[in-house]
Amino acid sequence: MDYQWLLDNTPDGISIVRSGETLFINSQMAEILGESIEEIMSRSNFDHIHPDSLELVKSRTESRLRGEQPPNKYEIKIIRGDSAIRYIETNTSVIDWEGSPAILTINRDVTELRAHEAKLEALLGHAAAMSQAETMEEIANITYDTVNQTIGFNRLSIGLVIGDTLVHEYRWGINSDRAFIMPLDGPGITVKVVNEKKSQRIGNVLEFSDYVDGTKDTITRSELAVPAIIEGKVVAVLNIESPIIDTFDDTDQKLLEILAEQVSSAMYRIESQKQQRQLSERFNAFVDSASESFVLFDSDLKLIYVNRIGTERLRAYADEIIGASLRDLTPKRTPDRYESYLEVLETGESQSFDAYYHSSGIAHLRISAYKVGDGLGIIATDLTQLSEEQETSRKLDRELAEERFKTNQLIELNRLKTNFMNPATHEIKTPITSIRGYSEIIQGKMARGEMEEIDGYFEAVIRNIDRLEHLSNDLLDMQRIESGRMTVNKARVPVSMILDLLRLEMTPILDIKEQTLEINMPSTKTIIECDELRILQVLINLVQNSSNYTDYGTTITITVSELEDALKFLVMDTGIGISDIDMPKLFTPFPDIRVTNARHGSGLGLSICKGIVDLHGGTIWAESEGFGMGTTFVFILPR
Repeated sequence: MDYQWLLDNTPDGISIVRSGETLFINSQMAEILGESIEEIMSRSNFDHIHPDSLELVKSRTESRLRGEQPPNKYEIKIIRGDSAIRYIETNTSVIDWEGSPAILTINRDVTELRAHEAKLEALLGHAAAMSQAETMEEIANITYDTVNQTIGFNRLSIGLVIGDTLVHEYRWGINSDRAFIMPLDGPGITVKVVNEKKSQRIGNVLEFSDYVDGTKDTITRSELAVPAIIEGKVVAVLNIESPIIDTFDDTDQKLLEILAEQVSSAMYRIESQKQQRQLSERFNAFVDSASESFVLFDSDLKLIYVNRIGTERLRAYADEIIGASLRDLTPKRTPDRYESYLEVLETGESQSFDAYYHSSGIAHLRISAYKVGDGLGIIATDLTQLSEEQETSRKLDRELAEERFKTNQLIELNRLKTNFMNPATHEIKTPITSIRGYSEIIQGKMARGEMEEIDGYFEAVIRNIDRLEHLSNDLLDMQRIESGRMTVNKARVPVSMILDLLRLEMTPILDIKEQTLEINMPSTKTIIECDELRILQVLINLVQNSSNYTDYGTTITITVSELEDALKFLVMDTGIGISDIDMPKLFTPFPDIRVTNARHGSGLGLSICKGIVDLHGGTIWAESEGFGMGTTFVFILPR
């Protein structure tokens, strides 16, 4: 067989080296190194290795020649003949070369792949930052940093559509004394973007008849502008400029369009939250003006709201009694009333009864209790001085008050829906953004016949599809739990069998971070009555959570202990821990927990864990001594 032909026609760079001497290289390797074969063969093979990678290459080479088995495949940096730095994925093995051992290296230039990955990471970072931004100024500054990082241009403006004008409020690298205002019925590239609702990429602005120069002492020759759209309406325009003709390409346009989508999502979220706050403020003002007492308790029957007249009747300031329990606020002489409140909460059927208080005479109150969401609402109406006609009028007032409470319930449900949908939408859009980005790169490379790196891109697409599937399953489980449609099929099973399945499931995942799973239990014969698959799901979620927030090379420990009529499970890690402020936010979907240098999770996994444990009649909680002190998740299941 003609091996020389194979070596010269493979897409990979191949070299054979021994003790710093280059014994053979093919033409592809010479092209990667940017020198002729003769120049490369005349020097040490270490001359092209970047200082950051030199020690690694030497140690791996010496180790392999000694007969040891270090990893075959790793990534290094090299310095080309033209001084450019490239990233190389190298695969090494020992061969016999003319009677002596030598190192065969198969090399692939992955510099472009790493650059694309860096851009996609920047896009994901932009999406995460957008979900936390609270003002338009934050959105603008975050977007400018990302444009500079991904596209490499620092001349950016963001125009906001205000009435019949486009106001370029935010500008970087463009000289101007003030915001540039453009009427939407006039000329201009960005105005055209608003009116046509599509991107404009102009190779030479001097050939564009409607071009308007809004700069001062700044030369512009090419321009790229894309719309940010909410509900079919352009609300902003992202615009980048360059002093060079034909600067921007398809990739730049696609990247800026993705950023514009993320900007529009953030603007929509901020505006929705603003409207919600205004609606809540108007409602509170309305309720405070009522003559009835309005009192609202959460699912644990802790006071969360009381209006002005309510505080007067309770003879306390609102901030003094917020958080007080309904039992403590119910008069001790009327224990049956507290039981009635519990019945309303359990059945959802409202109840009304009269109450009499001695306060400067006898006060006659009509008390009505309603289930509001998963909590309890109480309206107290003073009937002391009412005549029959007034009673009729008050009856209408009570009906009106009931409608107010229903309105409040709808507002609360809408707020909960908004708080759920905004982060859920962000969590879903993140993998979709990655899939689309990688797919467009694949499409471009296939069109150009550049097939050598396509496998890596397909792997990235598959990873994000798996992530999207996992998120969808979590959302469905959360919906089943909240709607009461999740069921458990209990059977008596050995705990050891569940833990063996857990180890089998988690070992490949933990191996990625070189983590180990240690399991301690009193006896392999321990039996528990449970839904085996659901409890396995709880353990997988807890171990995965510990892995995500724990360093490489650490141990995650599971300990099972027997109580009198229950089993106690502990999942312990040595990770970043949980602060006292964040501890109450656990086990709720999309908690606002921010940890520096750690990935932002959806919180669905822990919410599902609580739902499953609750269905088994158990309890679950977390313990941590604070940041950097690790976390222990504990749940107890009846046997």
